[in-house]
Order: sequence, then C-alpha cells, then structure tokens
Amino acid sequence: MALRVCDRLKTKDRAIGMEDYSRLIRQEFGGIYYVKPVPDKDMRTAVYLVKAYGSSTDPNAFTPMVSECTEEKMNKFLHARTSIFSGAKAFNFNFQYVRVVPWVIIEPRYEQQDVQQSIVRALDIYLSPWITSSSEQVNIDQEITDANVVAFVQTIPGVAAVTQVLFQTWKAGDAAPPLTNLTGNATVAPKPACLMISSMDHNVQFDRPHEQ
Repeated sequence: MALRVCDRLKTKDRAIGMEDYSRLIRQEFGGIYYVKPVPDKDMRTAVYLVKAYGSSTDPNAFTPMVSECTEEKMNKFLHARTSIFSGAKAFNFNFQYVRVVPWVIIEPRYEQQDVQQSIVRALDIYLSPWITSSSEQVNIDQEITDANVVAFVQTIPGVAAVTQVLFQTWKAGDAAPPLTNLTGNATVAPKPACLMISSMDHNVQFDRPHEQ
C-alpha cells in the first residue's frame, strides 16, 4: 500500500513515463492482462491492450480483444491522465497467427489421433498466456524458439520424442500457408503492433522410432 501511495504522489495519477501506462490502466480497469505503450515518430503513444481470460472455454478466449465500449472508456481515462501532447490512444493488437509443425514419435499403445488432438489442444493453451492455466505458457510479446516447444511437447502424455519443430506465421487478413506446406522457421517473433495467437490448426507430423 505504501508503495502504491508513493507512486501516486510521484506521478499524481498521471502517465509520465511508459511504465505508468500499464500501472494506471490495470489499477482502473479489471480484466486487462497486458498493456504495451508504443510511441511513434510524431511522439504520439499507441497503447495496445490484451484482455485477460479465466478459462479457455470463455467466448473469444483465443482472440483476446477489449470491447469498443472499453476502448472508449479507456481513451477518456487516458486523455484525463496524459499530456495533451502525447496523443495517447488505446488499441487492440493486430493478430499474428502462429502454426506449430512438430514431428513427434509416440509411445507404444497410444493412438496417433488421440496424441494429435492432445498436442493441438496443449499448444493452443501454451501460446495463449492471457488465459489462466496451470500448464506451461509462453511469455507474451516474446520470441518463441523450437527448443522451447520441443521441451513443452515432450511433456504431453503419449509423446516419446520430438524430432523437429517449425513455425509458420502470418498476419490476420493474409492467406495462411496450406497444411501440405511443411516448411517454416525455427523461431517466431511478434511483428510490430501484432500479438501472436494460436492458429488453432497445428500440423502434427509423426515420425517412426529409430530401429535399434
């Protein structure tokens, strides 16, 4: 409590630095998972938002957007607490889809279809840190590597080994690569003003175990 009062005295409940945007917005508005202020070349500030979700079964949980009504309220709030020269305005992120293409070897006595469905569901949650979950999830707005995903997928029941992972990514509105395309990159990072979200159609490939 003392720290919060000290912050208020220091900034007088106004956004002075970039770190103040996140603090002030999350104090005033419930249900916000992530706030990213981005100044442009004209010294205006775009404040990008990610809504928080309590469950993967919540409507639109995998495409986290605040409502237009919340955006409007937040813009009034920002206008009252920022310099008129900052031009601060709230936005939802643009979406950047991420499809994971893992090659896996499954344990004996497991069915491919069951393991495939488990991997796809697990990856959807893994790529959605704004959804509350007890399982491992990525850090929002950070690069994801093949090594990260290999380690995660190997924890899924029925997976004996992961031999390779590639990523395919595209922005909302662009054409998605066909599922027959098995090329990709070993890392994926967010594009400017974009939030990486699950494509919900991860393309699991099955390798044969190496013969002894």
